[in-house]
Amino acid sequence: MTPGDEDCSPAKENKMTLRRFAAPAALALLISLGLTACSDDGAEETVSKVDDGPRYVVQPLSEVAARAGGSAAADVVPQNDSTLSAELAATVRSIDADVGDRVAKGAVLLTLDPTDYRLQLNQADAQVAAAKAASEQADARLARARDLHGKRFVSDDDLSAAITNAEAAAADLRIRQAARAVAARQLDKASINSPFDGVVVQRMAQVGAAVAPGAPLMRLIDLAQPQVEARLQPAQAVALSGASNITLNVGDQRYPLVVAQVAAAADPGSRTRVARLDFTAEHPEPGLSGTLSWTQRGFELSSSLLVQRDGGFGLFSVRDGKAQWIPVPGAEAGRSSMVDLPADLPVVTYGQQSLKDGDAVVTGRKPVQAEPAVAADTSTDGE
Repeated sequence: MTPGDEDCSPAKENKMTLRRFAAPAALALLISLGLTACSDDGAEETVSKVDDGPRYVVQPLSEVAARAGGSAAADVVPQNDSTLSAELAATVRSIDADVGDRVAKGAVLLTLDPTDYRLQLNQADAQVAAAKAASEQADARLARARDLHGKRFVSDDDLSAAITNAEAAAADLRIRQAARAVAARQLDKASINSPFDGVVVQRMAQVGAAVAPGAPLMRLIDLAQPQVEARLQPAQAVALSGASNITLNVGDQRYPLVVAQVAAAADPGSRTRVARLDFTAEHPEPGLSGTLSWTQRGFELSSSLLVQRDGGFGLFSVRDGKAQWIPVPGAEAGRSSMVDLPADLPVVTYGQQSLKDGDAVVTGRKPVQAEPAVAADTSTDGE
């Protein structure tokens, strides 16, 4: 083969084929990597542009920390929940309200047999009448004794005795009158009346059944102004006292609330404090359960964003292009912490462990480091 002739051997043809497709393949690889970089560039966080050095992701505090707050199980309870009991030993004569009935304050719910107590009242009336007659007679004798004493017909001792008898008769009358009032009060107890506007939720009494003092007869609840009751841990109780945006969540419904009272001391058994809250607008009926939730001023910062410096924990922000160390008082390793900082505070969320206070941090879009493409071999054998 002469020098001017072309080498048409199979090996030469393979090399030429590789040269023909190497450049387009390398270009396609670079385009693919460029598209990936553009895709990653859409992230919201910003990072430093410093080449060949540590990179720091910086995000607003509101995007990396949740609003401080809490939640607890809660129940809708009536302000008044009363179990009405018998105050007499008697037989149930009639039941005038049943479960589900709405009743007004003062309405008769149940009546006990009043026969025995009416007889006692009649007896008391008779005793009052007798005592009144005796007192009037004693007063008349005293008046006559005083008249005769002025005429020297009655001695001083007789006048003193007449005065004593009149006073004793008057005292006995007052005793009989008090006994009569007790008998009348006992008779009134035979009628069980509603102490407030409400609804009957339980009836334990039966017509004809004998009941003793203290025996439960009916349960009545007040529907007018229910409250929310929750048992809270001591820390939750303190947080709730100064919280805002307090709501009761029942399914898809949210009911705004205000704190009515929080128990000053914890229950020794459950070690919880009872909180009562009032509805500010519409409210569900008592008996429902839901979740009590509230928010507080500030944010709850994850422990992963905390950095230990000078024996304490804190976070790094960026101010005028430099890292700013912000201590978080009371922060502990592995536990989230409460911070009262602006929502738009720029927080270093990546690379903060390597930062020092005052380090330069120039932020920009997040770069993508692609591995360098391998250049295609376009040289020819022997060249």
